[in-house]
Amino acid sequence: MSTLVVAALSARLLAQSAQRAGWRVVALDLFGDVDTCAAADEWHSIGDPATLRVDVDLFLAALESARAKADCIGWIAGAGFEPRPDLLDAGARVLPLLGNDRATIERLRDPRRFFAVLAERQIPHPETTLDLPAQPLGWLVKDFATSGGWHVRRADATHVHNAAPSAYFQRELAGRPMSVLFIAADGRSRTIGVNEMLVRAHGARPFVYHGAVGPVVDLPPSLVSDLSSTVDTLVQAFGLRGLGSLDFILHGDTFTVLEVNARPSATMALYDHEFAAGLIKVHVDACAGVLPQAVTRNASDRVHGERIVFATGACVVTSAHVQRLLALGCRDVPQPDSRIAPGAPLCTVSASDVNPERVRTGLAQQEATVLAMVQNRNEAHRHAS
Repeated sequence: MSTLVVAALSARLLAQSAQRAGWRVVALDLFGDVDTCAAADEWHSIGDPATLRVDVDLFLAALESARAKADCIGWIAGAGFEPRPDLLDAGARVLPLLGNDRATIERLRDPRRFFAVLAERQIPHPETTLDLPAQPLGWLVKDFATSGGWHVRRADATHVHNAAPSAYFQRELAGRPMSVLFIAADGRSRTIGVNEMLVRAHGARPFVYHGAVGPVVDLPPSLVSDLSSTVDTLVQAFGLRGLGSLDFILHGDTFTVLEVNARPSATMALYDHEFAAGLIKVHVDACAGVLPQAVTRNASDRVHGERIVFATGACVVTSAHVQRLLALGCRDVPQPDSRIAPGAPLCTVSASDVNPERVRTGLAQQEATVLAMVQNRNEAHRHAS
């Protein structure tokens, strides 16, 4: 049995999928949640959860520790390395990186290059500029050096002056935020599923990722075909490999591309069960040039959803809370006596049904139940409404 290292801000999903494939798992993340540690043979902290940043020294020290294991095949990078692509290089010098390297990520996350490729290949995308528009109303300011929508703000004067040097400006579009989960190898790709993203305001941030529901199966076949062709085009243009996701806005029967995340996405949680050895095994195989057979579904297949529950006030998660959260089927469950700050992630809830609306309702009910359990009941009901 070989050892695999998974690293991310939260590595629970990666660790569980890798465990399904039979690897010994070393998990590196910021939280050390109960279910992350249960899925891993070892867990190492690589940063303070309050910062949502990977600590360079802790990360490299953890990889060095894993390298001491003679059977360690390498490491996989999840969410959290966007601000520091240099860590992909640094980590690859310690252990083989199973995924896209720094040069690939930097090409993909450079707005000049990315949107130039979209324009050249005639792929629909929002009007984008590196300069502050003369009339910022109706524009967003974004930054490819982050993830989860935390960076997206409306381009009013208050936020523009604090924008990062890597920021760019983009027309705000109406529509449904969606994504395509895909797997890529040797210039080829395969669509795993199309998903609806649960994006909503979080404090002063208007477009924060809260979860996803999928697969979305009521899309026109021509639209799904066009999305798959777009993924193929971008996989070839940027030389992508492994798991990734294409984010887009759906308006009617047309779509507009926003970005590509060239790493295992949170939406893999909606499909991991469909693969005998899990999607991390599929990812590792794709990095070696092998794509899986196409996933086939029928009308009776269930729709799955996950939703991050954010604390609405400061709280302490007790041992009793932990047991009740696990009994409810919650994921990313904090360790006993964890102090959760207002607005910080508390756990993740899930739901499944043949009807997408019942999945969304189930997620909202689960969220309200968790908040009522851990925090003030009245506050939870206000949040759910």
